Amino acid sequence: MLKKPSLAHFAPNLSLADFKKAFQESDCFAQLVGYYPDHVEKGKCVYIFESNENHMNPYGILHGGALYAAMDSSQGLAVHTYLDLEKFWGITAEASIRYKQPFTKGKITIKTEIKEHKKTILYVISNAYDENNNLLAALEQKWMVLKRISPECL
Repeated sequence: MLKKPSLAHFAPNLSLADFKKAFQESDCFAQLVGYYPDHVEKGKCVYIFESNENHMNPYGILHGGALYAAMDSSQGLAVHTYLDLEKFWGITAEASIRYKQPFTKGKITIKTEIKEHKKTILYVISNAYDENNNLLAALEQKWMVLKRISPECL
């Protein structure tokens, strides 16, 4: 069984380093697939995804859904380090991913940052690179900013 503490109860009071750790421990899907945050700043982060044969499609290249999941999670961390978590949450509203070249297995670095904040929408970009710094995929997403629900309601 994967460890899953609830971020709802303690996230607003954590340092960035502690929030990164709590976010990673709470992201069961990330633990299952095998990606994790490496570096975090307010509104920015870097994720690492060590892809292996379990992440390949039937043709022996990295499954696009596995890479998308890692990129989406990296955006989730960037968004939630940016927002005032005592008042707000963010959820993915719209996504557009462009795969630039096929990839087999190895280390992928995902760099994510918030580009713009307009009222209740955040515009976030992520770029995934191989070990030679070749661009593998670019993800642009809109995130909806929602009022936080009291932890007692969860």
